[in-house]
Amino acid sequence: MEDERKVPGRKGEEGPADGHEPAEAGASSAGGRESGRTTGAEPSELATDARLSEAEHAERAADARLSEAEPSELVADGRLSDAEHAELAADERLRAAIRAGLERGKRRSRPRRRRRLGLGLAAALISLLALTAGAAKVSPAFADALRSVPSLSGFLRLIGENPALLSSIDRDLLQIVGRTAEKDGKWLTVEALVADERRLVVFYRTNLQEFESVPLRLSMLDGQGQVLSAGYSSGYTPPSSESEGSEDSKPDMIDVQMSPGERLPEQVLLRVNQAGVMLEVPLDIDLNKSAGLVREFPLNRTLEIEGQKLIVVSARQTPLQLELKLRKDPANTMEIQGLLNLRLTDESGREWRSTGGFLGDEPVLFFKNGYFQKPKRLTLQADGFYLFAKGQQIVVDTEKRIMLEAPDDRLSMTAPDTSLLQGQLDVSNVLAFRLTGLDERDSLYAYSLLVSSTFTDGSGTKREAGTGRMILHTNPTEGQTIFVELPEEKLPQPLTFDVTSYPGYALRPIEVEMLPD
Repeated sequence: MEDERKVPGRKGEEGPADGHEPAEAGASSAGGRESGRTTGAEPSELATDARLSEAEHAERAADARLSEAEPSELVADGRLSDAEHAELAADERLRAAIRAGLERGKRRSRPRRRRRLGLGLAAALISLLALTAGAAKVSPAFADALRSVPSLSGFLRLIGENPALLSSIDRDLLQIVGRTAEKDGKWLTVEALVADERRLVVFYRTNLQEFESVPLRLSMLDGQGQVLSAGYSSGYTPPSSESEGSEDSKPDMIDVQMSPGERLPEQVLLRVNQAGVMLEVPLDIDLNKSAGLVREFPLNRTLEIEGQKLIVVSARQTPLQLELKLRKDPANTMEIQGLLNLRLTDESGREWRSTGGFLGDEPVLFFKNGYFQKPKRLTLQADGFYLFAKGQQIVVDTEKRIMLEAPDDRLSMTAPDTSLLQGQLDVSNVLAFRLTGLDERDSLYAYSLLVSSTFTDGSGTKREAGTGRMILHTNPTEGQTIFVELPEEKLPQPLTFDVTSYPGYALRPIEVEMLPD
């Protein structure tokens, strides 16, 4: 099969012709809570209506399943033992919590928000019902978790349709914490956590409220006070009238993904900063709960498109995730920066998308398909490679605000927009690049790593760029704006950066059987 390709040449050169059929692909984003935000255009009313209808169907389906086999009928008949009575009582508490969650989902104050969140809640509940055999029976571990953490139902919407996390709770990996930090009227309570050696999910409540101009800054430290080598994401939802507990508090979660090769320590410190208020909660993690729950299998499959090779080395499952190890061929003339529309698919057609970056020569990708998911078949699929030519540079004069060299004319300099930066970066020392002319596939990739973290100034001195980076994009026609922080000093001009990410791709169907049928 012929490859389809769209990789630009240098500015002033002819690039290969492109004529592509549109294809759906999974979006990749870069950066976390501190580095910036991605904004998107509002969906069309037609799409919104479709989602709302689906949400209503999901809620009705969940309600129908919850109404089956009321325990009181069986108890009245005298057909159950004492142990079964206790188990059904736990089931009834779980059902009551789920019903309460559904009722909260029906009492949203803003219609569009209400139905959009209702779909997520319904998906979480249906996942839970499927996990626990339709809620007619619940595992003792899940029932115990509900007793120990009465607010657990408040976290269901944050968990969403995450079978690895739900099944880990069901298999007794939830650890109760119940610790609170308080200062100047602000507080944070860690209710519970789930962990394996590579990933940590912390469920907490706080009355700190995140605003665009005053973000929450979350970090995790080890026992020696060093920041963990890890990536963070949050399930943050704005405070609203349906939040459990007081109106000025909210349930939230932080998902900590250890860097490749790093192991989660047994003692960590959760630190939250906002507007001068710092709250810290120490966490003791029992890794013995997940000890030995590891499944590894070699793959050693080579993927090749237009002479560029990527080796799928191996996969490793722990309770909370699947890690996929890759290796780039050092002989490649193009830099492979990702896989188009990458997903894992089981025999039923269910898909898992990857998290984590495609960094270095041996990238590791993460999927939320854990040890307790045991599909009969698991297939890695993609539509091609994201790639660009190696050895390209960007040269700018920041004093004159002009671009002297770029890979092509889709890249330009622009003035930093204070309304877009929202106070998160100092405009006086920010370099803003604008990428336009992106087609549908190019626009699905976030180019926050456009340039290297080091650059060379006009005197030939190697310098470090600042740590602050942001990327904003709305739709393919408007493109992407990438902000890069520079040192706060006068710099000899011009400045030369190596290109570390740029639009370009080559299409070819990819399929690797990880667990053959």
